[in-house]
Amino acid sequence: MNRRISLALISFAAVVAAGCSFSIGGTTVDKQSLSDEISKQLAGQWDRAPESVTCPGDLKGEVGQKATCEFTEDGETYSVTATVTEVDGSQVLFDIEPELPKTIDEQQIAEKVSARIEEDAEFTPESVSCVEDVDRKKGVTTRCEYVDAGVSYPVNVTITEIDGIDFEVGVDGIPVVPAEAVAQQVSDQLAQRIGVAPETVTCPGPLEGVVGTEMRCALIDSGDTYGVTVTVTKVNGTNVNFDIKVDDEPS
Repeated sequence: MNRRISLALISFAAVVAAGCSFSIGGTTVDKQSLSDEISKQLAGQWDRAPESVTCPGDLKGEVGQKATCEFTEDGETYSVTATVTEVDGSQVLFDIEPELPKTIDEQQIAEKVSARIEEDAEFTPESVSCVEDVDRKKGVTTRCEYVDAGVSYPVNVTITEIDGIDFEVGVDGIPVVPAEAVAQQVSDQLAQRIGVAPETVTCPGPLEGVVGTEMRCALIDSGDTYGVTVTVTKVNGTNVNFDIKVDDEPS
């Protein structure tokens, strides 16, 4: 399934400014006709109608009168307000304006990240998770992780565009050093320092390429286990430099 085909694709940029005219025989637009007209206008912007539009009451044909309705898309319900702007005989002109969420849900962000990875890297991650909801503002950043072949990879995510409910994201991968590579580097560095490699070195997981990130590994030497602190000191593209410090005493 193309995960980009979702509620996030619905844009109201033109809908908000559009005026809808409707001819009536009396002094009100009945709720069913109002629902149908709102659905028609939304469909004109999306190239498809929302799943449903319901209005609880009629819209009185007087300038300034309002009616708040609800529309459903992709299982979510949103409100839309119709406001009468002009009345000319039996013709009522009204604008419609949806009430958009103030935040973007972390799951919506995760779906966008997954779609971006599919498009840019041409593979489908096993899963994507993001840490939090964010304000619906351009330039807001957050952190997510995707899983591929059982390994988690962190990414920085930026909201690059806001267009009504629709939004776009930019995804910047954070370089990671696999646990086995970190352990090997620790072993090699110690061998250079003291002339002999430890018996074994183990690290709990990949090391994120973010300056200041620390990870605790363990080495065994002469049967004793020592803790090792690995600290990222520099990142240049996919190259990650780190220092190591072995505990003074075995654990």
